[in-house]
Amino acid sequence: MERFISIFEAISNLARIMNDVDILVELREIKEEIAYIKEHMVDIDYFLTPKEENLIEDALKEHERGETVKMTDFKRDE
Repeated sequence: MERFISIFEAISNLARIMNDVDILVELREIKEEIAYIKEHMVDIDYFLTPKEENLIEDALKEHERGETVKMTDFKRDE
């Protein structure tokens, strides 16, 4: 009977070890995927929203019409 219990405990321990190994393998795969995502992630600040594009177009038109002021000519209200 003791031998049976010892074998059962060994099998149980082996199952836990195999489960732990599976978890570690999966974690390693997740880490690799995260590293890949970080390398290939696009910075959202590189792109303009449609609203921002319109604002820039409007500003360029104002500049072309001479409706803008140079920063050196700009006076601060104090």
